[in-house]
Amino acid sequence: MTATRQPNSAAAKVVPAGTDAHDGRRGSRHEYLADARLVLLWTRFGPYVVSSILLLLGYLHYMPGTAYSLSEQHYRAWSFPAFRYSDLIWLYLRDALDRRPLPYVDYPLEYPPLTGLVSWLLSWSPDLPVYFTLAYTLLAASALLTIW
Repeated sequence: MTATRQPNSAAAKVVPAGTDAHDGRRGSRHEYLADARLVLLWTRFGPYVVSSILLLLGYLHYMPGTAYSLSEQHYRAWSFPAFRYSDLIWLYLRDALDRRPLPYVDYPLEYPPLTGLVSWLLSWSPDLPVYFTLAYTLLAASALLTIW
């Protein structure tokens, strides 16, 4: 490794050959700025990317439970041994949301009123898979907004 002197430097410090004089690291200033931009992008959007991947994996994990829409007993018998229980599916089946009952009036609901209103509005969807997809999408969007 040969050393070169930097011209016009007050201290005339010695910089090893192959390194950039601006910070002593190997590589060009352009590569350094590209790395800095990548870090800045990842810092800003990384949590969204990771969260979106995890939410998508969660959706794919729980979605097969919508096939057990015959009764709540069928769903419970399948979901617990498979580690795929979801309250969204359970409440749809338990509270017969396909008949669009009004929460707190037609049946007791242990969740806050806004959750009851949302579950009632989503109960107008045609079937359990659509209900689950809409509810999961709404909850996933809320989770992503929480990060923001």
